[in-house]
Amino acid sequence: MSDIKTILCPIDLSPASVPVAAAALTMAEAFNARLIPLFVAPSYERYHILQVDENETNRFAQSVIEGAQRTMAEFVDANLKSDRVATARVVGGYPADTILDIAHQENADIIVMGTHGHTGIQRLLLGSVAEKVVRSSPVPVLTVRPAEA
Repeated sequence: MSDIKTILCPIDLSPASVPVAAAALTMAEAFNARLIPLFVAPSYERYHILQVDENETNRFAQSVIEGAQRTMAEFVDANLKSDRVATARVVGGYPADTILDIAHQENADIIVMGTHGHTGIQRLLLGSVAEKVVRSSPVPVLTVRPAEA
C-alpha cells in the first residue's frame, strides 16, 4: 500500500461521517496522499415514472446539491483542515455507481468510506452502498463503522 497517492472518501455529511473522514485524513497524511471528500446526492430520475414533473425534480435535485455544497464546505472546514485535502466534490447520482465512477475519474488508489452496519430486514430493504462499492471496486476499499451513538 505504499503507492497510495489519491484517497477518495465518500461521506453522507452526518455525524457518523466524522470518524470516517478522520480515518481517511490520517491515512492521507501518513502516505502524503491527496484526499478527495465526496458527497453523492441521490438521483431523482426514478420519480419520472411516477409522473412527477421533470422540471420540479430537477429544481429539487439542484437545491439538494446546492445545500450539500454548503454543508460539505462546513464539514471540511470543521473536520478536514489539512493541505492533503483536495477540493471536495458534491455530485448527484446513484451513490454506489457514482462513487465508483468518481474513483475511476480521480484515479483513486483506495476508497475510505463508512458503513452504518444495517443488518437483517433493514439491509434487505435498503441495501448497502458500502457493500456494493466493496463488491464492485477495482481498488481497495476500507470501510469504517462508526461507534454507536
